Amino acid sequence: MRKVHEAAQWIWNCRGKNVWLTPFVLTKDNPDESAPELTIGEATSLFKLLEEEKLIFPYKTTPDGSTQYLVNEAKEKDWHEFLKGLSWWQKWFVRPLVKIFGTVWLIIVWLMSIMIAAALGSGISELVKAAFKKWFT
Repeated sequence: MRKVHEAAQWIWNCRGKNVWLTPFVLTKDNPDESAPELTIGEATSLFKLLEEEKLIFPYKTTPDGSTQYLVNEAKEKDWHEFLKGLSWWQKWFVRPLVKIFGTVWLIIVWLMSIMIAAALGSGISELVKAAFKKWFT
């Protein structure tokens, strides 16, 4: 997932440079040393995902039949959300909890209720120990 995040970030950093993008720019075939070195399968999959999310769009097809893409710079907020969503924290913690609870607010309420329950449980335990001290000694 880290490679995909780095590759998506690299594509986003290409904005404003009038660069025609194809999946091959993400492979070892790209002479740019800063380019991520994905396999053609990984690169094509990422391009498909970015196109579905409307973060890139096909601009022209060359005579050999390959499609060249441009970064959809008008979707800056969507790009930031997409890149944030690729982090391990989002993937392994936030997304599963959002799927279970539906919204982030419900997750916050759930976590707060766990903390309150733990504090109350500890407090009640201490009260019981103090009230029945002779039984616990």
